[in-house]
Amino acid sequence: MGFFSKIKKQTAPREKCRSFVTFKCGGQSYGLPLELLCEITAKPLFSKLPVSEPAFAGVMDNKGEACMVYDLSITLLGTPSRPGAKNCVLILSLNGVKRGCLVEEPGEIVTIPESAIDSAVTEGFRLARYSGSRLLLPERELYFP
Repeated sequence: MGFFSKIKKQTAPREKCRSFVTFKCGGQSYGLPLELLCEITAKPLFSKLPVSEPAFAGVMDNKGEACMVYDLSITLLGTPSRPGAKNCVLILSLNGVKRGCLVEEPGEIVTIPESAIDSAVTEGFRLARYSGSRLLLPERELYFP
């Protein structure tokens, strides 16, 4: 066995990618980091609190625990979600705290190379391009108050 047979074949380094769960609000596609998603549930009944901020949709039961739910259409667009058959709640978890995010329509899970994700295009959002589509990525503070 010669010297050159011991040299391992070198491959080009793979580009780092991130995965997102997509959803729609007001006809616009958005994405949230997949690592924050716990589950997607059909729109349950909420208990609305008498005095609360406008984006707060209410409290729902999630496997025996109270879970605060925010209407992402109000947070992202300033208008409430349009009621529809596709409305659902994305249950997210950050540092052990769970929040529900009411969205108009769930999407798919996409993996996007980091080179296709722009820095902030407007305050609170970044833009990602994938497969001929555009996806707005809200900053964490917008969906996890």
